[in-house]
Amino acid sequence: MKRVVLLLALAFLLAPMVALADGVSLLDFVVAPSAGASITYDGQGGPLVGQGISIVSVEGINTPDNDGVVVPIVGGLLNFTTGGLTGTTSSTWSFGGGENSFISITGLSDVSCANVPGPQCLTYSENGGGPPPIWLLFGGFGDATVMTFGSTFKIAGASFWDYKCWELLAFYGLGDYAFEPLMGNFNISFNAAGTPPGGFASTQVLSGDVVNAVPEPGTLALLGTGLLSIAGLVRRKLTS
Repeated sequence: MKRVVLLLALAFLLAPMVALADGVSLLDFVVAPSAGASITYDGQGGPLVGQGISIVSVEGINTPDNDGVVVPIVGGLLNFTTGGLTGTTSSTWSFGGGENSFISITGLSDVSCANVPGPQCLTYSENGGGPPPIWLLFGGFGDATVMTFGSTFKIAGASFWDYKCWELLAFYGLGDYAFEPLMGNFNISFNAAGTPPGGFASTQVLSGDVVNAVPEPGTLALLGTGLLSIAGLVRRKLTS
């Protein structure tokens, strides 16, 4: 209940900006709880690091093709490293991006590649579950922020750029954007003891979304923390 109230409050505050993004296609990768996942900050000015975070599906929203179709992702993992700490408040940690930052999602999807030949993205059925998962997106960070609510509940929000698997984009009718960087945001909720400016290590990664807007609306480019994606997804779920 606490989480729902928090998300609704953020959606209310950011709703005017979200409205400007209407009509833009979204690709929504869903974060799920997973054993072994972690989000950490060393408390010494280092980066925000996420490892082994489970990604279970991707959905196209307002896409030219296969709008609303959810594609399961087998063995999907989100890993990221932001730039170093840039500042703190009484309730937030802020991190930069830069050339040493990195974000990736790997996994096997069951997207049909029959009409979109190419080596970049093999399906799960084509691989037979044997070869290691391949990348679905990779890129780097603009910036990131972690907000703490009480002693343990936290939300990480970030803005990033990435390149995506061509077949996945083509499945949703967005193949023209395969060779240019896309802008995105993520929000991930987790439990971890610690308050700014100290460090923290998650005890449980809860849920979240990794979202790209195609083409990128200006409001998303201006957003520095990625919390807009929280408002947009809550708004969509409340009105669906």
